[in-house]
Amino acid sequence: MKDENQRLVPSSDSPATQGGPAVRSKRRTLSRRDFLKIAGATAALAAAGAGGITAVRTLTQDQLEALKGALARILARQYGAATGQMLDQKIQQELEKTLAELPFIGTSQENKWADNMPSAAFALAAYRVLVPEYATLEDAGHILYETLQLDMGGFTSLVMQATYNETAIIEKLRLLAIRSQKRQYPEDWVMTFVEGTGQDFTYGVDVTECAIRKYLAAQGAPELTPYLCLTDYISSEAMGRGLVRYKTLAEGCALCDFRYKKGRSSYLYPLRNGWPPKFADSC
Repeated sequence: MKDENQRLVPSSDSPATQGGPAVRSKRRTLSRRDFLKIAGATAALAAAGAGGITAVRTLTQDQLEALKGALARILARQYGAATGQMLDQKIQQELEKTLAELPFIGTSQENKWADNMPSAAFALAAYRVLVPEYATLEDAGHILYETLQLDMGGFTSLVMQATYNETAIIEKLRLLAIRSQKRQYPEDWVMTFVEGTGQDFTYGVDVTECAIRKYLAAQGAPELTPYLCLTDYISSEAMGRGLVRYKTLAEGCALCDFRYKKGRSSYLYPLRNGWPPKFADSC
């Protein structure tokens, strides 16, 4: 069942397979939006030491604005300009509420993953507006997946790879895992650092409690969590981190088994056959 050599087959209607923004071969003029994305991503990685499992979830205000812009483009493509704009406006209004309801799990200085939470609030806002009137759960999950795929294409991916520092990541994860075991904040992550063999993987973490899962459950949307877990594939590919993961808490497993080896293809078990995902029915 578990073959790490299997490759994800991208969705046939995703930006990557349509020759959209994820294709980096076309020459582009550097717009102000792209500049802000580069500056924001560089600043975030420099400040965090590239310490998060999915650095794309570490959102500066500029990065959050870029994510909003990507969603607006996906909505316009999916629903047409007028309906897409209406949905986008509703989502921005809802986002103010979901951001305000985020739990406090420490400052960015003490907890490098605290900055990951705004992306969950963003996804929750979109979910509440889209489902069930305009989309099914699976459809909404796909829209969110494509939004991040669009946002992570091109310049952002290049910056992520250029600033990738595996030594710093490993050290940050060690410290973060130790800190998490103290359980200072009930809504925080809890994890254990896993030493790599060098052959199967270089380093990893076993996450036994997930802040995003807790937040979405408290907000009455636990069913959205597995779809957000899928976006780790996009982050891993953008940075070239080679994530392989078979288990998630969101699927009822005892832990999320993140394993990294730079240079290999990323692989998440629910996406073994591409989209739509096939989530595990047992662990």
